[in-house]
Amino acid sequence: DNQNINIQLVDVTGRTIKTLRNEYSDIIRLDVSNISAGVYFLSFTNADATKIGVKKIVIWIRKMLPQ
Repeated sequence: DNQNINIQLVDVTGRTIKTLRNEYSDIIRLDVSNISAGVYFLSFTNADATKIGVKKIVIWIRKMLPQ
C-alpha cells in the first residue's frame, strides 16, 4: 500500500534546504540548479513523522569552459 513520503534535503550543519512530499516511488526528481555544491543528506519520513532512512548525496557543479 502506497503512502506519502516526506523528503528533506539537509546540509551538513543540519539545516533543511528543501522539503518535498512525494507519493512513494523508487525515483525522486530533485531540482538542485539553485543549490550550492557540497555534501547533503536526504532524510525520508512517513506521514507519522517516523524516520524511514537517510541517504548521503554530493552536489557538484561542472562549469562549461569557453570554446
